Amino acid sequence: MADPRPRPGRKSLSPEGRMVERSISLLPRQWAWLTRQGRGNASAAVRAWVEAFMAAAGEGAGEEHGAPGAATEAGRAEPVSRRGLFLTREEMAAVAAAAATERDRLLVRALAETGARLGEALALTPARLGPDCVVLPVEARRRAEEKTVYLNPRSPLLPDLRRYAVAHGLARDARFWPFTRQRGHTLVTRAAAAAGVFRLKPATRHGALTAVRAPAWPHLFRHGAAKAMLEDSGDAVFVRDQLGHRDLQETLHYAARSEAERREKAARLRIAPETWR
Repeated sequence: MADPRPRPGRKSLSPEGRMVERSISLLPRQWAWLTRQGRGNASAAVRAWVEAFMAAAGEGAGEEHGAPGAATEAGRAEPVSRRGLFLTREEMAAVAAAAATERDRLLVRALAETGARLGEALALTPARLGPDCVVLPVEARRRAEEKTVYLNPRSPLLPDLRRYAVAHGLARDARFWPFTRQRGHTLVTRAAAAAGVFRLKPATRHGALTAVRAPAWPHLFRHGAAKAMLEDSGDAVFVRDQLGHRDLQETLHYAARSEAERREKAARLRIAPETWR
C-alpha cells in the first residue's frame, strides 16, 4: 500500500494538480489503447486528449451546481460582484427569439414576463391560467403556498399558452414543460448562447470570488423581470407580491442601479440652485 504522507521536499498539490498528475500517469495506457485501435495519428490524438483534460480541470469550476450539461465558455479570472446580474428587456427578447422550438420560446417568455423561478414556471399547467394572471407555487416556501402573478392585459403570453395547449391536446393538469429543472436550464442557456447573451458568472476559485463567461441562465430572467417591474410600476410592494417574496428587502435588492444609471439620474438633481450662489 502506498504511503499517503507527502514525500520529503515535495510540495502539496491542489486537487486540480492531482487530477492532472493522475491523467499523465495514465498516458502510456491511453497510447497503447489508441495503438490497438489502429489510429494512424495516435500522438496527435493523445495530445488533444491531454489538452482537453487540462482545460476541463482548469475551467470546470465555472459550471453551475445542479445544472449538468449547461453550456459555458472559458472565462477570465477577474473580480466580480454578485449584485447587478440581470438581463435587459432586449436581451430577454433576443433569447426568446433564438429558442429552438415554440415550447422553448414560451418557457423563456414565461420566465421573462412572470419573474418566476425555473421550478415555479415548470409547474405551470392550463388549469393555472387565469383571465389576466397565472397561479404558481412558491418554490422557496416549506408549506404548499401559491402566488398570483398578474400580466399586462396586452401581453400575448396567455393567449399563446392557451393556443399551444389546444394544439397539443394538453389536459388541464398536464404541464406545459414536462421535464426537469436541469433540462430546462440547458434549454435556456442553449438559446442564450445562440442569441449571444452572456454574463460573467460568479465562481469561487482558490478561495477567491472570480467570474467565468457563461450564457445567460434562467435565474437572470427573474432578476430582469423584477427590475423591469420596478421601473414600470415604481411600487416595490407590488413587485414583492409578484415575485412571492416575504421580505421587502429581497425585492429592493433588484432596485440596485448601475453606474451609468446613477450618473443619468444624478444629472437630473438640483442640489445647488442658483440661489445658493
